[in-house]
Amino acid sequence: MNNIEKYNEKIFEKIKNINEYGLEYWYARELAEVLGYKRWDKFLNVIEKAKEACKNSGLDVLDHFSHVEKWSN
Repeated sequence: MNNIEKYNEKIFEKIKNINEYGLEYWYARELAEVLGYKRWDKFLNVIEKAKEACKNSGLDVLDHFSHVEKWSN
């Protein structure tokens, strides 16, 4: 199985969150895990590149990326 085939909608649906406005979002640490990143700093580099691509596309980065802390009870 190649890298593309192992990712499917079910994987991302399983870790999807929905806020009080019905908007979908994902936690970066959970995305990093399902995408196979072993080290957070490596995935953080990917996030920074994605933010730059967003900015270069003329989009507001804050509309697509936010810094949040996930707290467990």
